[in-house]
Amino acid sequence: KEVYMFNRDRVPEMLKFLPLSHEIRQKEPTRVFDVLIIVDCNTMERVGSDRLFSKKVAIIDHHLSDSGFGDIKWIVPNSSSTGELIYKFLLSVDVDIDKNIATNLYSAIITDTGSFRYPGTTPDTLRTAAALMERGIDIAQINKELFESLSFSRMKLLGHVLSGLERRGEITWFVITKKLLDEVGATVEDTEDLVNYARMIKGVEVSIMFREMDNNSYKISLRSKEKVNVAEIAESFGGGGHYNASGCVVKGTLDEVREKVLGAVEYAIKGSHHMLR
Repeated sequence: KEVYMFNRDRVPEMLKFLPLSHEIRQKEPTRVFDVLIIVDCNTMERVGSDRLFSKKVAIIDHHLSDSGFGDIKWIVPNSSSTGELIYKFLLSVDVDIDKNIATNLYSAIITDTGSFRYPGTTPDTLRTAAALMERGIDIAQINKELFESLSFSRMKLLGHVLSGLERRGEITWFVITKKLLDEVGATVEDTEDLVNYARMIKGVEVSIMFREMDNNSYKISLRSKEKVNVAEIAESFGGGGHYNASGCVVKGTLDEVREKVLGAVEYAIKGSHHMLR
């Protein structure tokens, strides 16, 4: 079979160590394929394309939101990661999972589970990770590449983020402007997962990142610890994601966007308190 791996965005620097990542192309194919397999999302918007280039569409995903798109769908919201789903699929069709495949799947699982810290981690997840380790992967090198190879600009950005943290009750948030990125020499890629640091504070249930974009809009990243479904909050603004990790884009000035999002989060937290009574 001829395979064409496509992603509109370039492979992030921290993921270029993954086997065959150099074969992922940013240019859309010109021919029509038999099937388009979409992983870790379930809409063409998330893929980064507004046109189909296949006769059939198959989706493998674990996100809560389901747009109804796709001919063949395997969406399991309670799975730790799409990587774990793909491992199970490969086993079911007797594919030989070599070291390269195991490296990619293990990396997918460990990043989506926060190194097995997030609630979606199950005994099956750990068994899958163990089985992948038995394929001879170098977990020390994988961890080094994923978690100990940060750019200097990202660390400088993190310093600004932590010093600018704000808090209201069980919510913490920070703002990243285009000006700040320019000042520290950081890129949008450097902002990935910074919102997780704000969630680490004791007594905080939800953390939020407001990142300035073009066209008078802000990219919102939401994280929660346990009781708040931030996917529902993101969906109310046209986004989506997981129960504890989601995102959306909201138009308006910073003050307008901040109050809209904070209001929605506060409402969700109050609702979660009522449910626990």
